Amino acid sequence: MQFIDVSALRESLVTYLDSVTGERPALRPMAVSALPLFLRERYACYEVRLFGRDYVLAMEGRDWDAGSPAQYETQSRALAAKLGRDVILVLRALSPYSRRRLIRLNIPFIVPESQLFLPLVMIDLRERYAAADNTSGKRLSPTAQLIVISHLLHRIEDDLSLQKIAEKLGCSPMMVTKAKDELEAAGLCDTGRQGRSVVLIFRAQGKVLWHKALPLLASPVLKTCWLRWEHPGYPALLAGITALSQKTMLADDPLPTYALDRESFRANLEGGLYRGCPGPEEATVRMEAWRYNPLLLGAEGVKAKTSRYLESIGSHPKPQTISTTVDPLSLYLSLRDNNDERVQQQLEHLMESVPW
Repeated sequence: MQFIDVSALRESLVTYLDSVTGERPALRPMAVSALPLFLRERYACYEVRLFGRDYVLAMEGRDWDAGSPAQYETQSRALAAKLGRDVILVLRALSPYSRRRLIRLNIPFIVPESQLFLPLVMIDLRERYAAADNTSGKRLSPTAQLIVISHLLHRIEDDLSLQKIAEKLGCSPMMVTKAKDELEAAGLCDTGRQGRSVVLIFRAQGKVLWHKALPLLASPVLKTCWLRWEHPGYPALLAGITALSQKTMLADDPLPTYALDRESFRANLEGGLYRGCPGPEEATVRMEAWRYNPLLLGAEGVKAKTSRYLESIGSHPKPQTISTTVDPLSLYLSLRDNNDERVQQQLEHLMESVPW
């Protein structure tokens, strides 16, 4: 059988699925001797489990030119019929026209780092990831950023031990220790000792610390997608333009924006709390999956619910209406690259209202 080189595509796919699902999927090579020759020469097949379901990933070899939508439809259905499993085509590139056609034909596909279409399960159809911010300097990790913002919002005080910080933020002690090293290297804090405990001591406070840390802070938004969610609310918080409209004079978007940490987003998707949509026409909400849990920084009113929810992931917690927004500093970071002048003006008003 002819060897099909999909090594680069496979690695790119695993990295992409890790960013989307929150875990690195295990790909298991499949025997394809029963497939017709034209399929064996074009695709390398792997078994994988995604969102609680088993699939076959059919990865197109790098020596093949892109096929037409009709060809991909024929090949996808032939693969599914021969293998007796749901098949996802994994392609190196896909034109906007071909993408629209495959969606209309209900053919599952993934273009790593760009597009994912799994009907009734997950949809991510951005043309590309957002461009990186032009500010220089290495970005802080999500845990280090969470510590800085928590301190700025007076959720964790100065001279707090690393163990207590880990407990308050629901992070492992190892993650907090690594974040401490980052913050020291960035010149944002020092460490000291209180008895046997290592404590963080920030070198600046309030607005001075914010401006010193700002070049190192990234948008908390890992990805965005359109969802059909019949009863949106807790544990998601209002985010994006919706949150900004509640805090300023800006008009809201037609569909509300919510935020969840990526683990909760994935768990609720697998649990059937909502489903993905190809665009806003069928959606009821725009969802942001965050790099850290927005509940940890949201209003005090949701704090009591947070620990209970984290224990109940996967057990279908009863939907609850909630109007609490994400914290103002993370909200600013999520929108600071927005090109709308009105948004930028209202972000300035938002930051003026922060109680440093």
